[in-house]
Amino acid sequence: MVTPSGGAPQTVTQAYTDYLWSTALNRFEAVSTSPVNGYYPVHAAGAIWLNYWLGMLLDSTGLPNGLNTIQIRLFAAQSPGSEIGHATDSGRSATLMIDNTLPHAVINDIWHDGAIVGTCGIVQSGSPNFTFDITATACGHSFFLYAWDRVINGWGYIHGTAGYQKTITILL
Repeated sequence: MVTPSGGAPQTVTQAYTDYLWSTALNRFEAVSTSPVNGYYPVHAAGAIWLNYWLGMLLDSTGLPNGLNTIQIRLFAAQSPGSEIGHATDSGRSATLMIDNTLPHAVINDIWHDGAIVGTCGIVQSGSPNFTFDITATACGHSFFLYAWDRVINGWGYIHGTAGYQKTITILL
């Protein structure tokens, strides 16, 4: 069950896919699991799943942004009367912050030694330091900067890219 903050509980009925070991093929194979009559099956004893700890995977894109309470109920059979324990037992729920807002970032300006470098600008002197003026939407961001030179051997670049990453959380 998923209960959005201030909303009504919703029963989760999404199918999900995980990988089950096939001894006949000697490899993991993708297996989709769907609830039957509203109940998800428990993995069979002895089955080797790639993600053995999962009871399901929840796609959160259909949930509202904000606090959502995820509740797990266990049943011995496909019957409401066969519940093991009670839904209010400790450890049966967790409140999570869901934020499916897509990140958005724009490089407004690139500065070099106090001056803006225009699009396709050429920097011929000064320091090797550049400053980027970036606008981003509020959330956790990982910024990646990739740079490569334009030295080619006639049909392709000679060098690969140089990359750098910084991760920050923006709470505006």
